[in-house]
Amino acid sequence: MQNYLVKSLTFSSLFLFWLTSPAQKGKDGAKTYSSGTSILNRYAIPASSISSGSTNITVTNIVDLNGSTSFTNAVNPYTASALAFGDIIMLIQLQGADMNVSDNTLYGSITVLNNAGNYELLQVSSVTGNQINLCSGVSKAYNQSGRNRTQVIRVPRLTTLTITAAAIVAGKPWDGTTGGIIAIETNGNILIDGTISSDTIGFRGGTDVNVTSAPSTTSMVSFYRRIATDSSAGKGESIVGNASDYGSLNGANGRGAPANGGGGGNGHNAGGGGGSNAGRNNSLIPYNGTGIKDTTGNWDNAWNLESAGFALDSSVGGGRGGYTYASNNRDALTEGPGLAVWGGDGRDNVGGQGGHPLNYTGGNTLFMGGGGGAGDGNNNAWGDGGRGAGIIFLLTNGNITGTGSIKANAQNGFNSRPAHNDAPGGAGGGGAIKILAQGSISGITINANGGNGGNQLITGAESEGPGGGGGGGYIESVTTGAIKKVKGGLNGTTSSSSVTEYIPNGATQGSPGTYASIIFTDIAAGCSLLPATLLDFSAVKNNGTVSLRWQTSSEINFSGFFIERSADGRNWNSLLFMPAKNNAGVADYTNDDKTPGNNKNFYRLRMVDKDGKYTYSKVVIIDFMMDMAVRIYPNPIKDNTIHVESIDIIQGLQIFNSTGQEVINRKGESNSIVIALPDMAAGVYQIKVISRRQTIIKQLIKIN
Repeated sequence: MQNYLVKSLTFSSLFLFWLTSPAQKGKDGAKTYSSGTSILNRYAIPASSISSGSTNITVTNIVDLNGSTSFTNAVNPYTASALAFGDIIMLIQLQGADMNVSDNTLYGSITVLNNAGNYELLQVSSVTGNQINLCSGVSKAYNQSGRNRTQVIRVPRLTTLTITAAAIVAGKPWDGTTGGIIAIETNGNILIDGTISSDTIGFRGGTDVNVTSAPSTTSMVSFYRRIATDSSAGKGESIVGNASDYGSLNGANGRGAPANGGGGGNGHNAGGGGGSNAGRNNSLIPYNGTGIKDTTGNWDNAWNLESAGFALDSSVGGGRGGYTYASNNRDALTEGPGLAVWGGDGRDNVGGQGGHPLNYTGGNTLFMGGGGGAGDGNNNAWGDGGRGAGIIFLLTNGNITGTGSIKANAQNGFNSRPAHNDAPGGAGGGGAIKILAQGSISGITINANGGNGGNQLITGAESEGPGGGGGGGYIESVTTGAIKKVKGGLNGTTSSSSVTEYIPNGATQGSPGTYASIIFTDIAAGCSLLPATLLDFSAVKNNGTVSLRWQTSSEINFSGFFIERSADGRNWNSLLFMPAKNNAGVADYTNDDKTPGNNKNFYRLRMVDKDGKYTYSKVVIIDFMMDMAVRIYPNPIKDNTIHVESIDIIQGLQIFNSTGQEVINRKGESNSIVIALPDMAAGVYQIKVISRRQTIIKQLIKIN
């Protein structure tokens, strides 16, 4: 066979690019929405984690991605109801980060993202059952188990989109597994006189369990995290997880802020903290969970009673919840929190802390706004935390114009309820908006603001702490003169007659978020249907080389295969071109990579027809580092017993003699196999070890 060397090509981009072919962009036609709320996207759950380089994704129920699937406000914008060739999907992981769980000021700081925030758009080549086959490998990794929550979102591919003044295009609210996202592609213009809104569909706010507790002016309830439901309220949802997840992380209650979720108010009746999203101008410091202090009412003296200069202290992220219950009317400008003269709980400074800011450096992640923490209650009068805002992703080859808005604003914290003698909740954090427009953006407003903290609506002498404001969100777009806002939310206030001189009563504002400019990057129309069917593609390690094998059927007008190799599953180099046999029946191919190196390699086929259209095979992985993790002994062998051990699970083992005849074949699921061999003549044999991750072939020498 003749090999044709080709120039190496490298692909490294946030999006995957393919050759343009007809009926891809704009395949779902032009859409106009004139009234009411319409949800265009469809949402599904992956069946398992997804590795970088994977060329297929299995979901738990492919019907969830059908255009005809119905839920509240769902409309069907898709020309073909079922997901099929030429469609695009968004893959995004929303939760699964790790955080510090110490019962101190370090609580909630993010230690590892664990792929939370990863996202990308992918082109569909075909669908088989619940399996979505892709035109090219997934560029990032996505976890799906336990606290790790990833979703697959079907994205409409429109020619144009028109939203009139009375219409809203929205997203399905996040329900703990799917939702919270709006993603749309257009080949032409987007006209927005109405609204594209992911307001209040992000991470959920915390709540409280009404537990009677006795006030104390001598002891402070100072839990950062607590499993018990007494003396502390629930935390807001975040990129770490939800309230159930927090239970396995030392507690779902207490004032500590879990990542970008707001902390719950502590007992007795402290306000909830605000959720957050991006840091101010993408800065993650300084952070201490106390938000921005409102000094507009000449309240500097009151703030400074906490510590010298505290009125000027500024923390990125969400705002803090206000102080605990007080029963007496004193002067808050001269008598600070934690004093017995206030009665009740002495106005202790244990409100829920504001959510931590998230890092958007590099522009390769998207996060929903964190939920606010709940206010603490014992009289069924508390306020829950507000929901964070969701994510909006727009990709257009045209212009975006109109008099309307694109917004991802968070929900306000909930006010106290009658008789208002408990604490209000913290607000949600602003959402994330990413706009890739090849043309101009004009006329519209773009907002991703934090919500306002909940208010205490009591009018008697009793006072409790209001809710903290939510932190601002994230807006990323091509350069535009459109008005953009990523404001932090205001703190709540109390109307108690005892603290009229200082109505924030310890609650603070959320800090502003981040706006970033990006360069337009398109996703091309996608892979093509080829006149050939790939039946199988595999790679086997064979004594320092990699043997590639594949099989096709029904080759018609087919050019051939580029064999491509990658060290990371993202950046690919073409090794050689192999011409097609153009068999009407089954055709078998083989080629050896004789210089694979000593580390991990990814392999795929780029299959090209004579018109220049192409698609990709699945990706197979060979890891030479695993050789050191497979032990075969004794070797050479003199008796008739060998031992095979591997850190990976061994699923099968075969031995062949020098003529290729199979001597032994064993199946199993074990890390260690002991095999009694039949009588074998002296000579060189091949032993094939088949594990879950790969197949390794080594020499086995038999001596007399």
